[in-house]
Amino acid sequence: MRNPVTQRFSAVLSVPGPQGAVNLDFLPFGTTTVAVIVVSGVAEFSVEFTLDDVNDATVTPRWLTLEDIPAGTSETIYSAFYWPVQFIRLNIEALTGDLEFKVAQSGTPRS
Repeated sequence: MRNPVTQRFSAVLSVPGPQGAVNLDFLPFGTTTVAVIVVSGVAEFSVEFTLDDVNDATVTPRWLTLEDIPAGTSETIYSAFYWPVQFIRLNIEALTGDLEFKVAQSGTPRS
């Protein structure tokens, strides 16, 4: 992963629904921090992760909602977790302004 990652969304340019997945590094003893910043307007969203490889055509990714950021969240929020996942994404349910999705990892990569 290019670290940190920031994705920006605007009600004018963005389509609601699942956004592009961010590929995370496998850090068995690391931390991943995610933040969703409501820059302006109103937003409803959830953050989802998968343990599956979304690039593998033989696998149907199973997306799970990050519990610390419940579906329908409408305010700026962040969370940190300490287990490895393959991909993470923002799922925008409604957006009337601007929104930022930030992901950062720290720790020791697997060699």
